[in-house]
Amino acid sequence: MKTSNNLGCNCSCGCGTAGTILGIILGVIVGVLFALGLTPLILSGIWVAFSIGIASLAFVLILAAFTGCSDSCCSVEKCLIKKLKCLLIGILGTILTTLALVSISLEISSIVVTIIVALATFFLIFLISSIVSFLKCLLYRQ
Repeated sequence: MKTSNNLGCNCSCGCGTAGTILGIILGVIVGVLFALGLTPLILSGIWVAFSIGIASLAFVLILAAFTGCSDSCCSVEKCLIKKLKCLLIGILGTILTTLALVSISLEISSIVVTIIVALATFFLIFLISSIVSFLKCLLYRQ
């Protein structure tokens, strides 16, 4: 479904199937590897994912604050409006799931922890694909 706003942009309501499918596949793979005990450095990966989420949040906030300042930022503003929902879902999902993982004991035998690890992987992959989609939108805008 496409809607139009006052900036003249046709905003797509979908978040991209490639990032969603890749996130689901990699989330399941990492969840299974974690459950089997084959991820010895998972805590380092969790902190890296948390850092990527925080950096992405800062990036989006800075872009949102400074894009409305001039007419030269019009393409950035259009792409940000178009991709903001996907970016925020990925950012908030990554930050919240990694905070949950840092807050609890990472026991391999726990099904809940394995599900949260898989969700954190899904949201991280979704965030990365949303950032790539946003940058692709910026590059191909005329």
